Amino acid sequence: MTTSENIANGTLAAGDKLGPYDIVAQIGSGGMGIVWRAHDRLLDRAVAIKQIAAADAADELARRRFRQEGELQKTLSQQCERLVEVIEVLSEGRGLFIVMEYVDGVSLEEALAQHREPIEPLKALAVVREVAMALAAMHRAGVVHRDLKPANILLSPTGAKVGDFGLASLVTQQEALPMGTAAYMAPELFGDNPVDGRADIYALGLIAYEMLVGRANYEQTFRAVLRDKRNRAVRWMKWHTNVRATVPSVATVAPNVPPLLVDLVDRMMAKELSRRIQGADALLEAIERHFVRPTGPTASGVPREHPTPRPVPNVQSGPATAAIDTTDEDQTAPLPARKNYMPWIAAIIVLNVVVLGGLWAFDAHRRGQLEVAREATATQAFEAAMTAFDNGQYDEAERIWTDLSDQWQTHPQWGVGAEAYALLASAMLQTDAADTAMAEGNYDAALEAYNTATAAVNRADDVVHSHEATRVAASRLMRHVQSAQEELPNRRAFVRQAGVIAKAVENAEFDEARHHLRDLRQTLTAAAGALTRTERSKLSDLSTLIEDQAARHRILAIDERAQRLIERGELEEAQQILSDAQAEFENHALRHRLTEVTDQIAYTAAMVEAESAIRRGRLREAVTALDRAYGVRPSAELADRLAQTQSDAALEDGRAAEARGDLDVAARFLIEAIGHWQNDEAQQLLARVQGAGQKESLIAAAEAAEAAGDYSQAVNLYQRAMRVLNDPVIQGQLNAALVRKHTSEARAALERGDLDDGREALTKAAAVNREHDEVKRLLDRLDDYHAIAELRTQAEQLRQASRFGQAKAAYREAVEIAEEAKIEASAIKELQLELELEHLVAQARGAVQAEQWEQARAYLRVALRMRPSEQLQQMLEDVERKEAGSATAEKDAP
Repeated sequence: MTTSENIANGTLAAGDKLGPYDIVAQIGSGGMGIVWRAHDRLLDRAVAIKQIAAADAADELARRRFRQEGELQKTLSQQCERLVEVIEVLSEGRGLFIVMEYVDGVSLEEALAQHREPIEPLKALAVVREVAMALAAMHRAGVVHRDLKPANILLSPTGAKVGDFGLASLVTQQEALPMGTAAYMAPELFGDNPVDGRADIYALGLIAYEMLVGRANYEQTFRAVLRDKRNRAVRWMKWHTNVRATVPSVATVAPNVPPLLVDLVDRMMAKELSRRIQGADALLEAIERHFVRPTGPTASGVPREHPTPRPVPNVQSGPATAAIDTTDEDQTAPLPARKNYMPWIAAIIVLNVVVLGGLWAFDAHRRGQLEVAREATATQAFEAAMTAFDNGQYDEAERIWTDLSDQWQTHPQWGVGAEAYALLASAMLQTDAADTAMAEGNYDAALEAYNTATAAVNRADDVVHSHEATRVAASRLMRHVQSAQEELPNRRAFVRQAGVIAKAVENAEFDEARHHLRDLRQTLTAAAGALTRTERSKLSDLSTLIEDQAARHRILAIDERAQRLIERGELEEAQQILSDAQAEFENHALRHRLTEVTDQIAYTAAMVEAESAIRRGRLREAVTALDRAYGVRPSAELADRLAQTQSDAALEDGRAAEARGDLDVAARFLIEAIGHWQNDEAQQLLARVQGAGQKESLIAAAEAAEAAGDYSQAVNLYQRAMRVLNDPVIQGQLNAALVRKHTSEARAALERGDLDDGREALTKAAAVNREHDEVKRLLDRLDDYHAIAELRTQAEQLRQASRFGQAKAAYREAVEIAEEAKIEASAIKELQLELELEHLVAQARGAVQAEQWEQARAYLRVALRMRPSEQLQQMLEDVERKEAGSATAEKDAP
């Protein structure tokens, strides 16, 4: 396909040109369009060009939005190296195009598909950090990616880059959910409320989870969603919007991942917006704080990427003590006369007392201020820990209280109270861990966590009661401890009983499980204790689990019984059992087994009917029965038998048609028989029938083909008719068809300028009938066609040499010859128009160089009248801008 044809069809192909870009090869495709690798001739570099899907390119509103958003992407990508650079946005006759930098690497999607094992935590964290940098730049500009997924993250030698940003709103304006992207969509994207950058954090959290656990484990986790492609997007939507639907912890699947990184990913994937990390900047700050700027040994265990050592304080020594030099000469010198120094001594003593007293008072005041500041800091820290505790941030509260306890060991509130509160926070963390374990069905781990929590609460109680002042002052702490001591036994009892129920279900002791569940409900009712959300959910889950597993157990038993009946050949009884069970359970396995039995019954009945029909010689009835059996249970053996029976039935019908003299019908039946099976008898009978009737059929078919203009087929059929019967009349018809065939080929060749093929076809036509009117007419016009072809070649050479006047003259002469000879000249006139346009553009450019603005505008306006185009309009606007700039420069010149 040529470039002009591509323009007409709105497509690109290797070798095409798009502005200064040469299209090299297609490197990707999808619902949004096609991605091409191209070469930038101006800057001698590789670029990637995305062609937006035709459905969006055809809408003018979509085109306008595309240009606006493309310019925004261009600006954004120039501000952050982690965004794939958008070089320019093009909108032309073939559609909408984004020209981007060519990233030499693979997408994260390709990397995860090729390496299905977990990615090393440090490498995964590096990708998350670099993607977060890209998202931060977008979010600061008010842009939400909305479609972040591994396929949009490119891994280059210089790090990860994010692409396909900002176009989701343009290319997904559709009623259906976007297939293939719903896997990483935040819950709020499925609603009508405003969406902000936290949606991208959710997607990045899922991507981080997938990297850390590996593609294989990720697919296993979501196997219920991924089991088939039908309605997969809807199943993703239900999973994302269900706050109870969770994934196994990264620590469970990949134990080598450090706890801090596990917690970070959990917070990124939080479905509740209030629990999720609040944006890309907050995510980067968390990564910097925990993984990049160490202040000492960390609990994370993840190596820092760029550790920034703290400066060592410049510690200076105190002032040196001055030495006193005493010599013997001083000791033996004569004493001066005694004077009365007592007044001076008294004054000095008084002065020292005043000064020292002032210094002591100042130091006491300073120490008091420091103590007040220290106490204020402790108060603030204690209150911050209490706020974190109230907000459920127990790990943060525990850390603050532990630090306070270490600093104020015996202080009633900040020492002893903080120690007790730290133990209480630790207990709450263990309670959360127990809830998580219980939700995952790990009741032993949940019970162990509750035991650990109970021990921590009891220890907190001991700490409080060991210090009288704390016990008297910390009424709130006492209430917390007492509440936990009252609640934890109920929680432990619930977990223990839930574990017993789950074990009974595992052992298929369903009545026992129901009994324990009733006891548990009665106990909870009698105790009137409030259940936690996890316990309420688990209570419902246990009830569902019992009934589901009981039903599954019964279904398996029914299936096994049906299988035994099938093996004994008691198909009707097996069908009845399965039909009754399917009406009760609506189970896929039972439905499949019922289908198998029903098919077996239908197959057996069809085969019995086929055998009976064959014995009675009713072959068409046998074919119908065998075809029904094959539809139920296809096999190669049955296919052969069906084909052979169909062949025998057609042969029988062919014999009957021949006997009554209906040769056309007989031939059709015999051809059918040969088509179904290698039937020698049908072949012999067909040859006999065709010897009598084939000639007429071939001639009729040849005449029909000739009337339809298919001269090649007509010639072929006439030749076959001649082989059946050598007849002068048929030979005449064959000769006429040959002449029409060769003259048709000659006209087509001459009109496209292929003189050699045209002359060869005319030679063949003349060899058959040189006196034929069309042959003589075309031979007479051969010289005209030759002259036109030479003039077109001459004009193209002159055009290449920019000798436009001479080229135009050659095209005019070619048109005159064609019109005089009544030869189609539309192609030559189109070339004339293109040459005229090229000449006008060249004259306009020359006028621009000479700053003859009026002349340049005149040339371009003439060209626009001849053939309007965006390129010519753009050139005209450029000339007008340059003229305005030139006028301004002349005006400003001194």
